[in-house]
Parts: sequence; structure tokens; C-alpha cells
Amino acid sequence: MTGILEGFYTAADVSHIVAYARDRGIRVVPEFDMPGHAASLTPLRARGVEFCLAPPSPTANWCTMSGKNGSVAQQIMPKLVAEMAELFQPETFFHLGGDETRCNGAYDFEKLIISGLEKAGKTAMAWSEVYANHAASPKTVIQTWKSPNASELAANGTYAVESAPNRFYVSSGSSTPKVTGAWCDLGKGKLPIDHQKFLLGGEVAMWTGGYCYMNDCVRPNSPTPGGAPMFNRTNDAIFGQSVSNMIWPRGHLAAGSFWNFQPELNKTDIQEAVLFRHNSMISSRGGFVCPSGCTCNVLHACGVPYLNITHEEATST
Repeated sequence: MTGILEGFYTAADVSHIVAYARDRGIRVVPEFDMPGHAASLTPLRARGVEFCLAPPSPTANWCTMSGKNGSVAQQIMPKLVAEMAELFQPETFFHLGGDETRCNGAYDFEKLIISGLEKAGKTAMAWSEVYANHAASPKTVIQTWKSPNASELAANGTYAVESAPNRFYVSSGSSTPKVTGAWCDLGKGKLPIDHQKFLLGGEVAMWTGGYCYMNDCVRPNSPTPGGAPMFNRTNDAIFGQSVSNMIWPRGHLAAGSFWNFQPELNKTDIQEAVLFRHNSMISSRGGFVCPSGCTCNVLHACGVPYLNITHEEATST
């Protein structure tokens, strides 16, 4: 997979990743976050695409394409989306993002992208804001990170996936041997039978902001989070260990909730079954997890730093 080593994915790389994952029961769903959080697409300015709050703006994390009717973005992006959706075959879902937009025209742009995906036989996924601004179609799957939550959306006949930050964001804080809010009832059993099909489950979100937040990615030389040195390709192995240790075992709790939440289980039972026995089993099979009984964060595992740098050094300019 030479393309990955060169800093980008080739079409052959993507096909290999999709096939590799599919053999293991994993779906690879592409997400192009747009029109907001679109700093990675600013090279399209050379093609006439306009942006607001683009780098080097101090608020570049909300860099947004202008997608209003008649914009160049409406001419270019549907073609790019169609190409990418085809590349990730046989996956039928395509996540278009849609969160935290700032320019005018998001509604028109999102309606256009969703319509194009559905005409191509794909199912659009989008964040909460696309539901809130009424750009979603009846077939769109909403990944909700704010109110209304997934069970409330399902009760209204909207396909939904739950990603409440206080339960299912694992990119900050510590991965610990404690039972967290990730062990919870999504509320499917409380829905009418004919609406349960709309609640599709949940998704854990592991953002890489702790390693390359937008300050580091689009505004070099600004203060960066503690894990930024791991973003250097020479530290790939350490980066992978750190990210995996942040996800597991908290991800095990979330998976248990999505698959088979049992309210009668007490915290001692959950700790033994999920945070110790299951976590240790994954480790014994070669998986990267925060060792059972330990606490891990971006910089440390069981109190031992991944890199020989202090937090102050890592966050200095």
C-alpha cells in the first residue's frame, strides 16, 4: 500500500482497505465533512470554490464552503462525491457531514448532495444540523450529537445513530477501568414496534484533535495539543498505540450498549466482563488496548509516557 506511505490513498489503497475490512465484518463508510470543517478542501479555491473563515483565519476550524445556489461548489462537489461513493463500493452509505457550518447556503448545498446520492442508489448520513435545518430527506440517516437524541428522532420516523459526546466521544480525558456513561440504554425498547427500525444503533467517535488539532493542521506554529509530536510519521507506532488505548476499553462498553444492554447488570459485573476479561482477551490476540486495570490518556499508558517529552514541551510553540 505504497500510497499510504506517500501521504495519500490511491484508488487501489481504498479498494484494499474496503475489502480487508469487509472480510472482518467491518463497513468502511466514507465521510467528507462539508460544507463546514472544510479546510482540507481549500485547494479547490484554484477552481473557483469560495470559503468563509478559511485559513489563516483564527476561526479556521469552521472553514466553510459557500454552497449557495449558483456557487462553484454546487458544480464541483457532486461530481467528487459521486466518484468517491463509487470508489467505496459495495458500501451504500455516504456521510456528508453538515455540522457547524458558517457560510450561507448550507441548506441548498446539502439538499443537492443528498439528492445526488439517493439518485445513485446510496444512503446519505449527516450530522444533527442537517436534520435541524430540514435539508435531510426521509431516507437520510442522522448521526446525532445533540438534541434530539437518536431515540427521539426514531420516534419521529427519522433514521438515527446515537453519538452523544458525553457518552460516546473517546478522544479526550482518560481510558480507565471504570464504568462510564457509554454503558447506557439507547431506548430502542421504549419505541413503538413499528418505529424500532429507525434506531440503527450508536457510534463511538475518536477525533484526532489531541494529535493534530486545527491549530496544528491549518495554522502551523500555533499552540498544539500534547500529542502533536506523534503526528510525525516517524512516530506512527506510538501514535497507533495511543489512539487505540484511548478507544479501548471504553469502546467495549459502548459496543455492549449497542448490542445487548442489560440494565440488571451492576458495575462490578460490567467491570469484570468488559473492562477486564474482554479487554484482556483482545490484548492476548494482539489488539492494542489500554491494559486492564490501567489508566491511559493521549500522552501516557499506565503512568508511562509514550514519548520522552513533558506536557509543557509538547504544548509549547
